[in-house]
Order: sequence, then structure tokens, then C-alpha cells
Amino acid sequence: MEITEDVKNKKAYFMYMRESIGYSRERFAEEFGISDRSVRRWESPKAPYIPAEPAVELLEELKARMDKMVRYSVRKVEKASDKLGERPAVDLYYYPTQSAYEKAHPKEEGFFGFANAITRKVSEELKEKGYQVRIHFK
Repeated sequence: MEITEDVKNKKAYFMYMRESIGYSRERFAEEFGISDRSVRRWESPKAPYIPAEPAVELLEELKARMDKMVRYSVRKVEKASDKLGERPAVDLYYYPTQSAYEKAHPKEEGFFGFANAITRKVSEELKEKGYQVRIHFK
């Protein structure tokens, strides 16, 4: 069976979106009740399976949520800088494991990969704006 460029593009988009929000295949499958095998098939350029539309929509919602959190964080740093009249170094936190995330945020449900994806994006944007960013394990 010939796999069209359109199908390959949908597969690549799905993988791009999943990775951009910090989810491994296994974590995405586990958290959203999809088999790991399905996710692998959706992303394989050789398999004829197209990612399920609800899964794509879910990734898009998570990416939009992440982008909103990044904008909020960057604006907060900019407002603080305006009050100070300078651009101080910014400390951001990175979680090496899920348990480290849960220890730091005991009352929140969340995934350390998603939090780390936000940290990476905030760091990139702040550096582009001339801030010094320091990343620490939490």
C-alpha cells in the first residue's frame, strides 16, 4: 500500500505536536487511554494508519494551553523587570523525574515532561529578549 505525502504529513505533525509538549509516546498513550502500539503506528512513516482526529485535537489543546502559560510567564518576568528598571537573571526549574515534579507540586496533577516543555519555551523566549536564564533541577 502506497502511503501518500498527506498521510506522512499528518503523522509528522502528530509527532511534532506530541514532542513539543514534552510527552513520550508511552506517556501520551498511558495518560490518554490509547495503546502505545497505536501511537507508534500513527507516527510511523511506513504504517498506513492516520492519527485519530480526537488525539490530534487533544495535542492541539495541550499546545495552546502550554503557549498560554509561556506567554503568561514571559509577561510576568517583563513586568517585574520594568518595576526593577533592569533585566535580572531569571531562575527556571527543570524536573528530572515525575516524582520530583510531584514533590514540588503536591496539590497539582501534572506531568513533568509538560512542565519541562514550558520551561524550555520560556527560557528560549526570555533569552531572545536578552535575559540571562539559569536552569536548576527542582
